[in-house]
Amino acid sequence: LGTPQYGGTLTDYSPIDFGLWDPASSSSLATLMGAYAEGLYGDNWALNPSTFDFSTGFRPPDYVTGALAEKWEFTGAGTYVVHLRQGVHWQNIPPVNGRLFTSADVVYNFGRDFGHGAGFTQPSPFLASNPLTSSLTDVTADGDYTVIFQFNTPNVEFILESMEAVGEDPFCAPEAVKQWGDLNDWHHAIGTGPFILQDYVVGGSATLTKNPSYWGVDDRYPQNPIPYIDKLSILIMPDSATGLAAVRTGKIDVMENITYQNAQDVKRSNPEIMQLTVPGVQGGTVDPRNDKAPFNDIRVREA
Repeated sequence: LGTPQYGGTLTDYSPIDFGLWDPASSSSLATLMGAYAEGLYGDNWALNPSTFDFSTGFRPPDYVTGALAEKWEFTGAGTYVVHLRQGVHWQNIPPVNGRLFTSADVVYNFGRDFGHGAGFTQPSPFLASNPLTSSLTDVTADGDYTVIFQFNTPNVEFILESMEAVGEDPFCAPEAVKQWGDLNDWHHAIGTGPFILQDYVVGGSATLTKNPSYWGVDDRYPQNPIPYIDKLSILIMPDSATGLAAVRTGKIDVMENITYQNAQDVKRSNPEIMQLTVPGVQGGTVDPRNDKAPFNDIRVREA
């Protein structure tokens, strides 16, 4: 697609408004939070798409790469050690004011989420049913850039899958939580991510601008600091027809999760618009009661 260029604005679409801004309270903002906040792991975008194209929610462990984590290892049965990336700074916003991201931040966030570490004894109600709540027994810092996770199971596959499942969840600044109690006000949205949240209009839009001190580089062009774009604008449009009209007229650049029928309509009316087919990650079934007629007859169920 050519050489990456710097500058400009990317306009995205959201069918829902942004309600809660605290990741300990909701996961509904995962896409937006991922723009201004980060977790331990990410996707390896330098990987050849013919090998794996990250078009589904699941990805093999071999294709997971580090975001705030640089590397990880098992040092014993049930002992999982994460080595953090050094030189990462929180955004230059009070009350953190651009300080370094350290292992104490990881311990605080896991403690707040799962009730283990940093003096926390109870998990967030939103995460109470997460497997980590019952399997994770302790989280401690070993210096500024190493975090030790202790589990009550030696099952390596379970630990990896459980950690990777929450490993993209964004970290909150401990100072912000301590000062405001929660982060449900968008003005308190602070992270280490590539963009800084500048504005939010209820039912209208969210605007984020480039983080000038972001640590990241392009996986394919390691000499290039990212992000490339200067501004990310997300327009809230609950009506899909309005969103489709905005795509057709160039008012938004990206629209996700549209129906197959709508995708075909856009393909016919605007063949110049690039489309990417992504397989669904959820399915639904109808499960009739097999103890009642007519479904208690196996011939009916097989029909």
